[in-house]
Amino acid sequence: MNSPKEVIAKWQTQYYLKTAENPKEGGDMILTPPGGWYNNDMMVGLKAIVARDYTWGGWSGDLSGKENPTIIKMDEPKSVTANFYQITHKLIMVMNPIRSGITIPPVGVHTYPKNTIVDISAKPNKEYEFVNWTGDVSNPRSRATTVRMNGAKKVMACFSLIASVEAKETASFKYNLEKNYPNPFNPETVISYEIGKEIDGTSDVHLVIYNSLGELVRTLLNEHQAPGQYSVVWDGKDNKGNTVNTGIYIAQMIANKHVFNLKMIFVK
Repeated sequence: MNSPKEVIAKWQTQYYLKTAENPKEGGDMILTPPGGWYNNDMMVGLKAIVARDYTWGGWSGDLSGKENPTIIKMDEPKSVTANFYQITHKLIMVMNPIRSGITIPPVGVHTYPKNTIVDISAKPNKEYEFVNWTGDVSNPRSRATTVRMNGAKKVMACFSLIASVEAKETASFKYNLEKNYPNPFNPETVISYEIGKEIDGTSDVHLVIYNSLGELVRTLLNEHQAPGQYSVVWDGKDNKGNTVNTGIYIAQMIANKHVFNLKMIFVK
């Protein structure tokens, strides 16, 4: 200080960028440049890195949309969350004949994270015996087995009448359309029905879906069937493969002269 001096302090406004991943295991976020504090009006790059078995869900907070990578202007404190969705697959559980036993998980549509190993089991009711599983199971002949959810799966527990009661049980079958499960549903539901005994041994079975206006949406079945209990899955699509709109739909079964109607609700 050999002479008077003048010093001017200049301040730079900075803002903090708060970030988060939802869920944490779904992926990571990379900031360019890295850090949390940025100068006023600085443009910061954000890139979401998606983890295995997850899919990109988009930004929330002070960013929206699904553009990735993207940028944000730091003209005030901001908070951004990168959202990820775990990939899931549907498992459809079916039983044949219906009401012939118990399955775990129960008959219906279930959702599991991708690559989950699902334990399944089947227990026959009185006068029935377990035969096998159909579908992609690890051991089709075992009552207790597993399914790997590396894609959408449909498995069926197959039972048969014990020989000593088969003739009596076959004669007791009645025409009936069961309540679908689940209901309301999305994207699939299981429709179970029963075909009675006829003189010639078979019935002409016609199972279709109508919308609330009475317009034909989907033909699920049109064939001859022997007396017994059956199940069919409706995937919520019309005859052209398009997913239907939210609303009330009617499943109609015509078997010979027998007509049954069932109200179902599809929700998106």
